[in-house]
Amino acid sequence: MFFGGLVPSLSLPQLPIALAGATRQYAAAAALPSRALRGLYGGKEVQFGNKVSKDGGNKTRRKWKPNVVSKNLYSDILEKKFKLKVTTYVLRCIKKHGSLDNYLLNTNVKNIRSDVGLELKKRVELALRAQREGMAGQVAQTEAVDETLAGSPTQNGA
Repeated sequence: MFFGGLVPSLSLPQLPIALAGATRQYAAAAALPSRALRGLYGGKEVQFGNKVSKDGGNKTRRKWKPNVVSKNLYSDILEKKFKLKVTTYVLRCIKKHGSLDNYLLNTNVKNIRSDVGLELKKRVELALRAQREGMAGQVAQTEAVDETLAGSPTQNGA
């Protein structure tokens, strides 16, 4: 019997999911190293295990770290270079998507899992939205000019 017959409830505390406006939009349930929050790691983290010898089957504890490189990556939309710590897995993903911007725009927030990645994603989305609204404004202006030209007396032959 545990504590006079009472069994304590072993429930984990609920992790708050950040609001949509916040920077960190993922649940921090996994123990990510703090350096993974400052780069693009693509969910890769340190793994622990045993190295087993061939002869005697002796086990030696060891850890496998993600292959992290420092790269200058160019954003076409922001027209800026960023020096980031990225894993080779993320470099392959960026190459597969075609550019850093496409990787950030097409990758789910849960898979980016870093403060730097979320901040870059937000900046790219805002810049893209501003470009589209600017283009929409230019299209609306040209349509207004076309309408005024269509209604002018020189166009109607008068």
